[in-house]
Amino acid sequence: MYRIFNTALKSTLALPELPEIAQLADSMSPITLRSASRSFTSSEQPKWFNCWYQDAAKTETWMKIARVKGQYLLRFTGLVDFMIDFERFVIRYKPFPDIPVETIRHLLLDQVLPRFMGHLGRLVLHASAVVLPDGSGITFLGKSGWGKSTIASSFHSDGGRLVTDDTLLLDEVNGQLVGIPAYAGSRLWQDSAETIFPDRTDLATVSHYSNKKRLILHDQEDTSPEIAINTIFLLSDPSDKPPRDGISIEPVRGKEAIMAMIGRAFLLDASDMAVVARQFDTASRVTSTNPAVFSLNYPREYHRLADLREAVLEVVYQQRTSNRKAAS
Repeated sequence: MYRIFNTALKSTLALPELPEIAQLADSMSPITLRSASRSFTSSEQPKWFNCWYQDAAKTETWMKIARVKGQYLLRFTGLVDFMIDFERFVIRYKPFPDIPVETIRHLLLDQVLPRFMGHLGRLVLHASAVVLPDGSGITFLGKSGWGKSTIASSFHSDGGRLVTDDTLLLDEVNGQLVGIPAYAGSRLWQDSAETIFPDRTDLATVSHYSNKKRLILHDQEDTSPEIAINTIFLLSDPSDKPPRDGISIEPVRGKEAIMAMIGRAFLLDASDMAVVARQFDTASRVTSTNPAVFSLNYPREYHRLADLREAVLEVVYQQRTSNRKAAS
């Protein structure tokens, strides 16, 4: 049995990326993962209603979703099929021939389970998170490839604690914004891994179709995966040119912050208005805790990472000073 987010996962597949747990806490609803002996599709072709593509021309699908007899079928083309049964809280998987187990684990942990939680109405975001040495929790929101993992890993190499590199559940607890990671670790492209962690020899392969490397960090976790989030940074599109001085950090308020969160959320079925409404409610409740939210535009250059950390820390500490003055 493992923990993912703040939920228990019973699995017949070994998942070394996740921390093992001895027993099920009362607050956890267990998810069960099982392998399937047969294909999920019969002679009738599923009616796919949502597709993600590998290319801009949309000629090759990477993932697609269909409803099959009240369940959700997720097909990663040529890789793995996953069938989600929300009534029983069961996920079954059927890999295509000769698919390595690390690829199955990657798709389950980094794609399927975040969407599973999102469909329950939880606000699960494409976001990395770091706890600074002074205990401040900061998070970076952005689409895939926008630099979340690189930034978080850079802070980790400089003394911060990397909480997650891409999947963070946000919630409000007693008026405080908290983040709950899917699991602790980072996935970096080969060049990023060699630049940020040149001396680490414990980097694992993420999948057979990518040269990304995985850093597993669940051994650093304490009993509770929750962290308090003080500041949120919304990453700019890498195609947006940074200012002349290299780094721009500007405050973001109100509806813009809510929409940024919704736009970075993991969704399984965007046509399910009840789920979408719950996510909007959660985003509104989360922003009511008044976290400091900033846009962040910066050059994607490794030699500027130290400058980026310095600029981010300056904003975090200025915000904390302002809050102390306001409280007094």
